[in-house]
This record gives sequence, structure tokens and C-alpha cells, in this order.
Amino acid sequence: MPIQENSQLDDQIAFDGDVSFSGGQASNVRKNTIAEGAYSIGKNTDFDTFGNIVSRKGVAQLVGDVVDSVWGDITTNWQSTSTVWTASLTGSVDSIAYFDTPNIEKIVVAESDTSGGTYKVKIVGETGAIADTGGTFSSTADSVYFAQLVDRMYYCDGVGNLAYVNDSSASQSITVGKITSVEMTDTGSGYTSVPTVTFSTSSGSTAAGTAVLGYGGKVQSIDITDGGSGYTATVPPTVTISSAPSGGTDAKGVAHLSQTPSKPKLLTSHTNRLFCTSADTAVPSDTLYVSDILDGESWDIIGNAIRVGDGTGDPITAIASWYSYNLLVFKERSVWVVEANPAAAVADWPIKLINNRVGCVAHKTVQQVGSDVFFLASDGVRSLSTIESGAQTDVSTPLSAPINDQFKQNTDGFQSKSCSAFYDKRYLISVCSNGIEVPNRTYVYNTEQKSWSGFWTGWQPNDFTVTGFSGKTRLQFADQSGKIYTWLNFIELDDESESFYLDQTTSYETELVTRAYNFKEIYASKTGYQVEFDMDNQLIQDQKVSFFFLKDMDGYESQILQENGYEVQSEGEDDLTQTFLGELESDVVVGNGKRHFIKGFNLLSKGKFEDIQFVVATDSGRLSLHSVKTSAFPDTINPQR
Repeated sequence: MPIQENSQLDDQIAFDGDVSFSGGQASNVRKNTIAEGAYSIGKNTDFDTFGNIVSRKGVAQLVGDVVDSVWGDITTNWQSTSTVWTASLTGSVDSIAYFDTPNIEKIVVAESDTSGGTYKVKIVGETGAIADTGGTFSSTADSVYFAQLVDRMYYCDGVGNLAYVNDSSASQSITVGKITSVEMTDTGSGYTSVPTVTFSTSSGSTAAGTAVLGYGGKVQSIDITDGGSGYTATVPPTVTISSAPSGGTDAKGVAHLSQTPSKPKLLTSHTNRLFCTSADTAVPSDTLYVSDILDGESWDIIGNAIRVGDGTGDPITAIASWYSYNLLVFKERSVWVVEANPAAAVADWPIKLINNRVGCVAHKTVQQVGSDVFFLASDGVRSLSTIESGAQTDVSTPLSAPINDQFKQNTDGFQSKSCSAFYDKRYLISVCSNGIEVPNRTYVYNTEQKSWSGFWTGWQPNDFTVTGFSGKTRLQFADQSGKIYTWLNFIELDDESESFYLDQTTSYETELVTRAYNFKEIYASKTGYQVEFDMDNQLIQDQKVSFFFLKDMDGYESQILQENGYEVQSEGEDDLTQTFLGELESDVVVGNGKRHFIKGFNLLSKGKFEDIQFVVATDSGRLSLHSVKTSAFPDTINPQR
């Protein structure tokens, strides 16, 4: 019978690689079927405008002398500053919001100081000064919600009353609010001229009104010209109507007050109104309350309350302003839109079901992304456009499908703690992961490349906000330790130094695990020939980069580069198996100022494989990888006599 010979000399060389990485992380795909331009794992990775892989930029804590420069051109030695704000935050920051009017630029902070037993809303100015006059919230609150309406920042916590802050006074709690009408208990008689109307004073501003004189000298009604503010039901306001002339009888009336929703939560500003839900168990969980136009103190909880949904008990989990008059109302298992036309009565607003199979599980994850809206559902990150485009019962593929193997690591029961931001063409979502009860892993979707750049570590944001101090847009986040940071991505490359790749003073790793290169021969055994990495280092410091390889690694569905060394764990089986990386070379020095650097390795001595992956990693500084090009000899079988 014929004999078979397998000789490398007979094998033709084959090529594989990636000249761009804009396809993003695809960890939820079998490693040997990942599309060209995508990769298995990206840790602390970002894209530049050309689709190259670069390290994410670091963050600066808003401290002392650098506060002003954070909004402008930050100096290269910012990280050496040790002085903190003159009035520091001492507890965990639950929520933050940017407060912006023609005369006000502030960050409003909800701070929980459990050791001191204080739960305060604080106001942070551009210079770093912190005002302690923002009021308090409940220690039992799950979250604090902010919404700006005109020149006030309103807040609530689902436990106490609605309140607000402005720039010049201490917080005001809205217990009842303003006078909405006067009921005439006695119209009087004999008035020959319009009587004067006065109201008792309040803790806020005093109301005003004008009497309307009718037939027979009777006071027909009273028009409210100013509802005032700060009135309470415990001390009802009095109405005084001037006395009738001799022979007549005096008119009398009783003031009616607006009533704010009980235990308001999920506060949102939309079409010059405030919208909220209620945490009161006596209130149906699908009830949406609406304030008067341009007045967050005036609510009609009967006439301006609507039920969203089909009465199934599916609670409202998030509300968000959308385009035109449309307000999005998210529930646990559905999404609705309310057309809040200011010209129509609230009771006449159309309510439309978008999808009854998908809902939102974390209100801080809802972000408008261009004309679309992203949010976290029970099965990953969703896009409103995809669930809206089909039938109401259609279930599309989640936006996060390429990385959903990692989303499954989220701590059960803590999805509601997730938070997000949309900033500079990136949707950032921070989630609880690996048993940690605070968001500790941030996934980043790049809307320009339409892919996930990977996951970021080192941040533990409880909330994000985008600020516009001095006309400069910046991303801020606050954490459990009471610190507020700004992301330094606004620094131009020509102004960069290694210090901009630090989280304050702490370095972080950047790691890329490529897709599995099989040279379009899935099953054939190969002998590696060589691999080339095309990189750059445009900074003034030398950069150290390490290179590793992986052959035929098991556990295709879940490859997670661990943070304790260069090690990959496979979660495909009950008993975790570990595959250590084969080292090509560690701590390769990429000289400073290099716009083009190619590092090549011979693979002939690395043994046979069906597919091979490469890991490019740095312990600190800026990684910039343009391409990976590799070659190998696939085995061929040649029959001979």
C-alpha cells in the first residue's frame, strides 16, 4: 500500500493577521471563528481614530491646585499634587449631576457618610469648594435621583419629600408647595369695587391673587396670579378678602394646595416639566406623575397622574427624555413611550408600547446615544432602535452579544447598581463583577467603530456625569471612597506624557489577546514561521511591552485574562484548567518618539498547533498596536510509492 510522508519542506507558507482592530472584543465567539479585525480580550484598551488598539487614558482626582486646569489644559505634573479640596467629601458618593444655568456651574453630589451618620446633598463648585447646604436624604434610600428644571436642581430618594437646591440658598423641601386655587365658601355681597386678596406668608414665597367681581357685588372667584411656595398642609394658608362696604357681607374662601407625589423616585426633566414615580406601596408601581410646566413645586397628583402599561404589575424601572415630546418609560419586562405634548392635557397623552419582551434593570444605564438609546436589560446591553424596529414581541440580539460571556459574570442581585455615561462617541457601562457589590468593571462601546473596545479595570464608579465647566465637556465619575475623578481623554497626543496613563498615581495594565489565527485551515496542524507586531511610541518616555503566545487553548467560550499575572483561565468545565502563556519576550523596550516600531519573532521552535493567539501587554504607560502579521506552514499529506 502507499506510504504517507509529511514534510514541512513540501508545505506552502500561509499568512494570517490583522491590520486593524476596529472589530472590537468578541469574547463570546469561538476564538477560531472571530472575524478579521476583532480580538478575544481587550483589557484597558481603547481605539484611536484609525482603529488601532491603544491604552485608555487615566483619570485625575479633582484636587487642590489642579481643579482649574482640569477644565482646561492640565499640566504634566498634575499627579504630584497632594492637597485635597478645602472641604472634602468623606463618604461614598451615591449620585452626581451637573447643574448648569447661565449663572450656575456646579456638581451636585449625594454623599453617604455611614461612619458619621450623615446623608447629605453637597454642592461642588468649579474651584473645588464644597457647600454643605444641599439638604439631606434618607439612610434607607436605595438611590438619590437628580433632575434640573430651569434654575433649580431637584432631587428625591424614594423615601422623603421632593426637594431642590439653587445657587443662593439652602435646600428647600417641597411638602405641599403652592396655592393652586381658592374655593369660595361665601361670595359675600354689596362690593362696589374689586376687593383686595391677601394670603398668609409661608416658609417660601407668599402667594398672590385677584378677585373677580360678579353680579350683585359678589366675589365670583379668585384668580391665582402667584401660587407662592413652601406652604404646608399642617399650617394651612389663610385667605383674607377685604371687607365689603356698609350694608354688604364679607366674602370668604379656602385655599387649595398642590400636593407632591408621595415618596418620589426616578426623577426626570422633560418638556419643561418634572416626571417621577412613587415608592409608596399604596401607589400602583406603573404610575407616572407629572408636574406643571416650568414649576417643580406644582403637582396635581390626581389630574396629572397616568398609568403606563397594561396593569400587569410590571413596575417602572427608569424614565428618560427622548426626542421631541417623547418620554421613554422602561419597565422590568417592557418599554413604552409617552407623547408628552405640552399643548394637550396630560390625560390625553398617547401611550405606545414599544416592546413587551425586553425591559431595563438599572435606571443609571439609560443613555441617549445619538438618535438611539442604550440600556441594560436582563440579558445584556440593549439598543432601543433594535427592539423598536420589529414587532412588539420581537427579541433582537443584545448589543452586548459579542461580550455577553463576560456580562454573565455580573453579581446576581446587583445589576441595579450599574451606571453609565455617553461621552465622546463612547457608551461606558460599569457593572458589578466577580462577587464585588460595587461597579468594578467598565465595558466600552465605541459608536464610531460600532464595536466594544473591551473592559476597563481600576475604576469603581457609583455614578457618572458629563460636565461643561467653562464650555469644556468632561466626563466625571464618583466612587465609594468619596472621590470625584475626571477622565483625561481630552488630552491631545502631542501634549501627552506617561503621566496621563495613570489613575491619579496608580498605573494599570493594558492587555490584548488576539483572535486565534488558523491561516484558513481550521483542522490542519501548523508549524509557525514568524510573527510581527507593528507598534508606535510617540511619547518622550521609553515603553516596555511584553509578548506571549497561546496554542490550541480550550474553553473557547470564556477566555478571561486574569489580573494576577499573565495567565488565562478556561471556564468551560466545572474544574477550572489553567493554561500558562508561552513567552516570546518580556519587557521589550520601545524607544521614545518612535512613530513606527516593528518587533518580530521566529516561531519555528514553538511546536505545532492548529491555531495560535498572541498576547501583547504592558504593566504601565501607553500601548499602541497597529497590526499583527503572522505566517505558518500548514501540514499537507502527499501520497508516495
